[in-house]
Amino acid sequence: MATPPPPAEDHPRFTPFLRLPDIPYWSVRSEPVNMDMWIPRNIRANSHPPVLVNWHGGGLMSGVRDRDEWWQQYMLDLAVQHNALVLAPDYPLAPESKTPEMLASIERFLAWLLDEHAVSAPLRLTADTAKLLVMGGSAGGWCALWAGIKRPEAICTLLLQYPMVDIADEHYGKSQVRTPTTGWFEMLKALPESIVDEYLAKMQPGAVRVTEPGTGQTFPLTGAAFVHGRVAELVGQDCEETYPFRALEKGGVRLPGRIWVAHGQDDYVVPVRGSERLVELVEKNASATKIVLDTASGDHGFDVDMDRSSTALPIDERLRWVEEAWLA
Repeated sequence: MATPPPPAEDHPRFTPFLRLPDIPYWSVRSEPVNMDMWIPRNIRANSHPPVLVNWHGGGLMSGVRDRDEWWQQYMLDLAVQHNALVLAPDYPLAPESKTPEMLASIERFLAWLLDEHAVSAPLRLTADTAKLLVMGGSAGGWCALWAGIKRPEAICTLLLQYPMVDIADEHYGKSQVRTPTTGWFEMLKALPESIVDEYLAKMQPGAVRVTEPGTGQTFPLTGAAFVHGRVAELVGQDCEETYPFRALEKGGVRLPGRIWVAHGQDDYVVPVRGSERLVELVEKNASATKIVLDTASGDHGFDVDMDRSSTALPIDERLRWVEEAWLA
């Protein structure tokens, strides 16, 4: 098994930030759910910084706020440019928790965030929570989209990178072993389905897991679930909360004013068709929201090292569009 990545704060791209770790915002069955706050080093005391929330990915089964190699360079650059507070929350993970508990955690985080005293208490400044940008990649995109559905009036813009938002797609409930694979699936396809069954057999009743163990021991579980079509089952295939598209299909839904979606055309982990369907639903049922989807050649996580000058995606143009709504 690969060694898990070092803590994000040890990565050079995090040099412009100070990390305030382990801030509890909720608890699940007596287990604290924490977030980290990343503070630009150049921020001024007594200032009123905008806020950027980043939900981590991991298939809703793994990943963690402070060991997440999926932080896009352009996102960090954006935060530094505008001296924005970056908040990185954990949330309950499957299969110990199902999507209703995850969504409850998202709603609790938003309630915590929008209490100005709660956000500003650890700092000598007052966060401008009226300038709120929410983003997430992969499973983090599921979290971010639900945040936008639940609190559209509070969020200026959503940034969704290869979001795992269409769990009703057969991709998440059908074995992918015979799918021609490259990239991520080339690495994952050797994982046997028995990994999933053995994990479930050992899982203690009432167990809660809100962070990835330091050993990275649940990454094989996540990979095997994707390859063998067990994702929907493990996160809660019978739960309405698993499917944000159902909320969008009802019509009359309100969303944040702008949504930017970026997705790799060669993504075998989270197929791009989910993002394409998201655009269709938003344009049909939430027409007051402007949504843009950009695709480019690449697999899952294709944009992690891109900065604002990238030409593979029109990042500078899109971020200027985002800034108009976020910082107005």
